Formats: sequence, structure tokens, C-alpha cells
Amino acid sequence: MTAYVECGSVPQALATQHDAAWTSEITPVDLLITVQVAGPLPTRSIGRLLHHRAYRWEIERPLRELPAVGLALAGPLELEAMERALVGARMGFGDVRAAHALCALKRPDLFPLLDDAVVHHLGLPGTRDHRSYWLACRHLIGQRRVIQRLDEVADRVLSEDGQRVTPDQSRLRLLDLVVRAAIGSLAGPFT
Repeated sequence: MTAYVECGSVPQALATQHDAAWTSEITPVDLLITVQVAGPLPTRSIGRLLHHRAYRWEIERPLRELPAVGLALAGPLELEAMERALVGARMGFGDVRAAHALCALKRPDLFPLLDDAVVHHLGLPGTRDHRSYWLACRHLIGQRRVIQRLDEVADRVLSEDGQRVTPDQSRLRLLDLVVRAAIGSLAGPFT
């Protein structure tokens, strides 16, 4: 886990938060990370998101309206707001994985990464049913034993000089990484 967090891969950028990740404004860095996590995006979509303020606003508006709670505390209203943000992001990209990657980048405490390998490992119907995935992750992240183990993992993930490498990590993002590590899905890009 330490080696993965320190390797500097672009998907790992979703794990180590930076100040810009907590804003709803879509930046060129966000698009770069989204492309490298989710794969190629239509050039037209990227161009409109970078250069057309009104178009970008339609994608950013539902992100701005997301509640200030994490997935563990998300109820029906929060899940509806998540759906609106995902629909908005999907409108911008035309791809559910890219939309999830952007939403997870912007709200790492609320959106789990959508990963085929993890969905399959959890025995869920598939990535097309993202709501079931959200609910499964919400259930896991709300379990006291899971929270304790994630906190233990975060405390143990140290760099060579003894510094914590996951200082601002949300438990949900740690859950993403731990599950992917457990099933051997960390080696390649998100599937």
C-alpha cells in the first residue's frame, strides 16, 4: 500500500487530496486526471469544458449543490444530489466512469470510484448499477470495524522518512484503495 501511494501514478492523485480537489470548479488538472483514470474522452467534451463557461457551469452546478456530508451519512436526499451531480458530469463526458472519476476527485468523501473489478468482487450486478455500488460502499464505510481497520491502515502507511503519506485521506478513498489492493486491481488503470 505504501509503495502504491508513493509511486506517483495519476490514479493515485485521487487518493492524495489537494486544495483544488475540494472545489466544484473543473480545472485542466481535473480533466487530465479524469482522462488518465477513465480513459480517452471526446475532444469536443474536453474543449467545451475548458473553453465554454456556460457549458462548464451546467456540469459544475450540481457539484456545487452536493451536501456537505460523507457517504457514510448520506440519506435519500444526499443520494439524489449525488445522482444529479453524476448525471451532470456524465453530460459533460458522455461516459459513466469518467463522470464517477470526476465526482470522486471533487468529493472523495462522498463518491466511491467505480471499478469493474471491485464491483465484481463485492458481488454486485455491475457498474451500470452505480446506486447499488454506492449503497454497498455506504454500508461498508459505516461499519465500526471497517472504520477502525481503515484508520489502522492510514496510520501504517508511511513514507521512507516516517511521514504519513495519506494526511488528508477520506476513509472512502482509503476503502477504495484497500479493496483494490486486496483483489489485486492496483497494478493497472481503473477498469
